[in-house]
Amino acid sequence: MNKNQVSIEAEKSLHEIQILHDANQKIAFYAERGSDWNHYSKIINELINTYNTEVYYITSDHTDPILTNKHKNILPYYIGYDKVRTVFFQTLQFKVFVTTMPDLGKFSFTRSPYDVHYSYVFSSLISAHMGYMHDAFDNYDSILCLGAHQFNEIKTLERHYGLKQKVIIECGYGHLENILDAFEKESKNLKIKKEEMHVVIAPTYGQNSLLEIENGELCLDLFDILAKANIEVTLRPHWMTINNNPSLVSKITERQKNCRTFKIENDLSSINSLISSDVLISDLSGVALEYAFGFLKPVVYIDIPMRARNAEFNAINLPAFEVEMRSQTGTIVAPEKLADIPNIITNLHSDDSFQKNISKLRKKSVFNLGTSGSVGANYLFDLIQRDDISPHKKKLVKPIALLSTNQASVTYPNGVVGMHTSDFEIYDGELTVLIGPSGAGKSTMLRTLNGLVPLSTGSISTKEYGKLSDTKSWRSHQRRTAMIFQQHQLIGRQSALHNVLLGRVPHHGNLQCVMPWSKKDKLIALEALDRVGLLSKSLERVSNLSGGEMQRVGIARALTQEPTVILADEPVASLDPAISVKILSLLNDICIEKSITAVVSLHQVDLAKKFANRLLGISAGKIIFEGQADDLTFEILRDLYGESYSDHPETKVVKKVFGQG
Repeated sequence: MNKNQVSIEAEKSLHEIQILHDANQKIAFYAERGSDWNHYSKIINELINTYNTEVYYITSDHTDPILTNKHKNILPYYIGYDKVRTVFFQTLQFKVFVTTMPDLGKFSFTRSPYDVHYSYVFSSLISAHMGYMHDAFDNYDSILCLGAHQFNEIKTLERHYGLKQKVIIECGYGHLENILDAFEKESKNLKIKKEEMHVVIAPTYGQNSLLEIENGELCLDLFDILAKANIEVTLRPHWMTINNNPSLVSKITERQKNCRTFKIENDLSSINSLISSDVLISDLSGVALEYAFGFLKPVVYIDIPMRARNAEFNAINLPAFEVEMRSQTGTIVAPEKLADIPNIITNLHSDDSFQKNISKLRKKSVFNLGTSGSVGANYLFDLIQRDDISPHKKKLVKPIALLSTNQASVTYPNGVVGMHTSDFEIYDGELTVLIGPSGAGKSTMLRTLNGLVPLSTGSISTKEYGKLSDTKSWRSHQRRTAMIFQQHQLIGRQSALHNVLLGRVPHHGNLQCVMPWSKKDKLIALEALDRVGLLSKSLERVSNLSGGEMQRVGIARALTQEPTVILADEPVASLDPAISVKILSLLNDICIEKSITAVVSLHQVDLAKKFANRLLGISAGKIIFEGQADDLTFEILRDLYGESYSDHPETKVVKKVFGQG
């Protein structure tokens, strides 16, 4: 097919798709290249086979095998890369649009004026905060993560940049499952030569990649070293190197044409070379992780300079998964030590412990291995069934409310109004921060959510138990709601372990305090202490601990309750700024890891803006502000705190009047 034919075919597809706009299309998957099918196949097959869903498959690769697919529930269309694709993106009317392409909102990939739910599927195990631009995922509505590191990275990016919270799904890696399936099938049929060692070199792309650094000279030196050691080499260039730097690929091919032990593989759809290989040589490519996890074989990492696509990567303060994994999935070799690689390969190949270790690491690092398609399909099918997502109406999809109030108010016996009549919601998975001056009603509002302060009017409802209207429903709710207090509320003469074990009381009753604790309860408590970094001080009296350590004991106690929500009342008010940041970072990280919703009251505006997904500003018992950190203007802060609020908002310091702290 020539260029003109390709262009005509793309325009024809666009016309056909536009005609279908009135057919209320449900879901479309976009493939930038033919190999994207590997990342979608598990989910699409599940949508087709389990839910009988019709799937539109839009591809920019005219050689994509999907275009000849005859499955009745897959409707393939080719749109190319040029103006047709731009028009397609700008006129989307699908309810759900799924893609592996980051940077929504940039270049030609803009959001549709219609209400489309954009869902991103990771196509690599590399880190979200170093391996991509800092704003690569800002405009997506949901993200299907492959492993826990990506989940934590996206949440941390949201907090660091003050972004709107997205739906993050613990999905898993369908492509890795495909590799495992192919490995099991093909390894039985593939005849593997045993006379010589076989190495595959699979670098990433760009100036700092193993193949492209020094215009390929480093890689050519490596080829010579391996050839002298009689080691077979297969080079698998990154597809972007093939497309963007063909002259380099031609140069290497020409230089190596007479080398018996060398071959280049441009067809990246085949994995036979990977199956037959003994070791992979790479840089920081995501392929290295797929190789190690998929084939349980070691990787030699050439220690070339890291390529951080996010220039602010170090400010995120999280390790990069692909960097962290190098020492656990193989060995790291400096460029000046290339001559050592033949011996290193031999040693790695003979290491019998590798397969067992990497298998454990794979299980720990990747979500839902073997069932990712079911998880992803379940989520997407639920989306396309919802009435609040319409391709013809401009609507916002509201997050799920974990807690909500209806006409709730509190008046104390002395007549003081602690909370005026108000309706508000606490959303599932968010860290909501209450801000406002002392005496504004933050503690009252917080404690009503756990029934510690009874309502004078109105009601509270939960996602799990509905309206809390009787003793039974309140007790059920309180059992799954943990509290963290400003003054710690710990028993000073008792050990940290004993205090943490008290978090198990809601599951057993008050009599448990005078009964021996079970082994299960003790293990839960010790795990909680370990998570907050105090396992070594589990038997130490609480009175001997520092303020920061006491608060960590309070967090551990909350964890042992196994809550769905944590309510924290001024948890860092008595701590210095540095310790306050550490405590809130710890609390936030734990809530992300455990999928716990948190509601925290703070008087430090700078900390509130740093950690909150959503802010509620409270003054005189009333909610006068609701929004994100970026919405919190100097004028709003003056409304909250009075004219005494600092004239220098960048300091984010609240100076109280009337002698209030």
